[in-house]
Amino acid sequence: MQVYVMSGANFTSKEQRSARSMLIPWLALSLFCLFQVSLQSCVGIFADALHADFNLDAAQLGIISSVFFYPYVVMQIPVGWIFDRFSVRKISLAATALVAFSCIGLSFARSFEQVLLFRALTGLGSCFAFVGVMTAIKKWYPRRLFATMTGMTEALVFASVAATNLLLSQIVASAGWRVAMLVAFFILLGIFAGIWCFVPEDSNATDGDEQASALPSLWSTFKQVLKGPSIWIAGLYGFFSFAFLSLYVSLWGIPFLLAKYEFGLVTATAVMSMVLVGGAIGCPIVGVLTSRVRAQNIASIGSLINCLLAFWLTQGPSLGILSLLCCHLLLGIFSSVYIICFVVVAKNVPEHIQGAAIGMTNMIKMSSGPVLQPLLGLILSYLANRVVLDSAESYSQDLYAQALLLFPICTLSALLLSFFLPRAQEAIEHQPTAQGAELARHR
Repeated sequence: MQVYVMSGANFTSKEQRSARSMLIPWLALSLFCLFQVSLQSCVGIFADALHADFNLDAAQLGIISSVFFYPYVVMQIPVGWIFDRFSVRKISLAATALVAFSCIGLSFARSFEQVLLFRALTGLGSCFAFVGVMTAIKKWYPRRLFATMTGMTEALVFASVAATNLLLSQIVASAGWRVAMLVAFFILLGIFAGIWCFVPEDSNATDGDEQASALPSLWSTFKQVLKGPSIWIAGLYGFFSFAFLSLYVSLWGIPFLLAKYEFGLVTATAVMSMVLVGGAIGCPIVGVLTSRVRAQNIASIGSLINCLLAFWLTQGPSLGILSLLCCHLLLGIFSSVYIICFVVVAKNVPEHIQGAAIGMTNMIKMSSGPVLQPLLGLILSYLANRVVLDSAESYSQDLYAQALLLFPICTLSALLLSFFLPRAQEAIEHQPTAQGAELARHR
C-alpha cells in the first residue's frame, strides 16, 4: 500500500483525501479476493488426503479442483453487470457468506458428490471477489492508476496466499483437510466482519431504481462485450498466461514436486509458494511499467521467459533446493504479466460496460482452470493406464513430466498471442469519478 500512497503524491489535495479514505475498504475487499484464491488452489494441498478419504484417481482430483471454476467462469459477465448497478458492499457481504457456508459444508462432506457440490458453491461465491475489487478500484480511484492498483491488489493477494497455503498445509499435515476447511470458515467470518465494518455503502449505486433504466440491459451489455475484439484477445492471452496458477500452482505442481523430489507436503508447498511470492513482487512492477512502456512489449518478454522456465522446471533435470526456489520465484515474477489483460480491456472499452468487460476478460482467463486441470488429469490417467497403474500415489515423475508438457505449451501460446494485444488508449485517463469522491465524503 505504500507504493500507492506515493503514487497519490500527484493528486490534488481533494484527490488525496478521496484515495486515502478508500485504502481500508480496498484492503477489506482484497482480503476476500486473496482468500478465495487460496480456496482455488487448496485441492493441490489436499490431493493425497482426498485420495485417501474417497479413493480418487487423477481424473477425479482434476474434476474436484476444476468444478470450482464452472460457476466462477459462467457468472463473470452477470457479476460485472451486477457490480455496474448495485452496491459493492452488499454484494460482497452476500458472496463472503456463501463461501463461508460452502467451507463448513466441505468440512463435513462424506461423498465425492458432496465434495463437488460444496466446491461448486465455493466457486459461485468466489466469482464476486475479483470483479468486486476491480469495480471498486474503477469507482474510487483515478483511471490512470487502474494498472497500479490492479498490480497492488494482485501483489497483496499473492503474498497473502503464499502464507495462507503454508498455514493450510501445516493444518492438513497435523490435523487433516477437514479441520483446514473449518479454519477457512472462521477466517471468512473475520473477512465478513471487515467488509461489514469498513466498506461504505455506495450512495450512487442504482440498486434497481429508475437510474438503472438508463443503463444497458444485461443482454445489451452481453452483446457489446462479445463484439469487443480487444476483450477476446486480452482474455485469451490471460487464459494461457494464467496457466502458471490455474494448472501448475493450484493443482498439479505440488503432486509433481512430491513425485520428483520426494519432499514432504509442507516443503513442497513452501517451494510452490515461491511462485506466489514472485507474483507479489512482479504484479506491482508490471502495473507501474504498463503506464510507461507499451503493454505488448512487457507481455512478450514476460511470456518468453515463462515459457523457458516452465519447460525447464517440468522437463529439465532435478534441481537443488536453492535453484528450485529461485526458479519458482522467477516464474511468479514473470508470470505477473497476465494482469496486462485487464489493463488492455480497461483502457479500450466504454466506461459504462467496464464492469462487464472486466468480468468477460476474467471469465476467459479463469476458464483455464476448468479446461486445463481436468485435461491434464485425463492425460495423466491415460498415461498411467498405459503402464497398468491405477493409483494416484503410483504416478511417477516421468508420467507427471509427460503430462506437464501442457504447461510450457500454454506459455508458448501466450507468447504468440502477446503480439496481437491492442495498444491501450491512454487518452481516456481522467480524474477520480464523482462516485469515488462521494464515497470518500461518507467515510
